[in-house]
Amino acid sequence: MRLHARFATSALALTSALAAVSLMLAGCSAEPEPIIIETPAATLTPYPTAEATARPLPTARPTRTPRPPSPTPRALRVNINTAGAALLEALPRIGPATAQRIIAYREAHGPFTAIEEIQKVPGIGPATFDAIKDHITVRD
Repeated sequence: MRLHARFATSALALTSALAAVSLMLAGCSAEPEPIIIETPAATLTPYPTAEATARPLPTARPTRTPRPPSPTPRALRVNINTAGAALLEALPRIGPATAQRIIAYREAHGPFTAIEEIQKVPGIGPATFDAIKDHITVRD
């Protein structure tokens, strides 16, 4: 009797399992149905739209107007009566030839008494003087 009871319990469990599997298989077809998830249309777009990819065009940055050079402190100004060629060449718009003409002029005419006198040197006009006037001195 015991053997028969065990067999009956096992048979019942097996039958229940087969029934569950057959119910599962009955609901399934060969091709699975697609799962449809509904979302608001605004959140999904198949391809990016022109509005989504449009970026603002870069705008030109305003150009700065150059600031005039700040006046050089008197202690850092070049003394045009004592400076050598290398120091004169450090001044804006003064090259080796102009530096030599400054030295030759001061040897021929004596020391400069005012910075404006440097305009008497050939090759130094108003534009060059405006560029160097804040960087030169005639005093120590």
